[in-house]
Amino acid sequence: MLSPEHGRTFREAGWDRARLHRELDARLLLDRAEIARGAGGIDEGMPGGGADRPLPKFRPGGYMIMYAGGGAGMFSAVIGGWAGGPGGSAPVTREVDPWR
Repeated sequence: MLSPEHGRTFREAGWDRARLHRELDARLLLDRAEIARGAGGIDEGMPGGGADRPLPKFRPGGYMIMYAGGGAGMFSAVIGGWAGGPGGSAPVTREVDPWR
């Protein structure tokens, strides 16, 4: 969730939602060595092999940016997901106007 203050900062910098997604996608990458099976003594992980380039943390369209909150300051939040894809859930949002 993007707070109104953070939203204003991005808007004033000329960023739109597409730009924010592009910038996040470029930075939300996982080092294959850190998530490979056996890394850090952990049995689970991605199978070895493959290219040395990083993997995206999320599948295309796998995260949602929403604008919410009040005027309490520059506090944005990440809400952990749930199962995605055909057998998973789909987030549903709607506008709430507290002044109605």
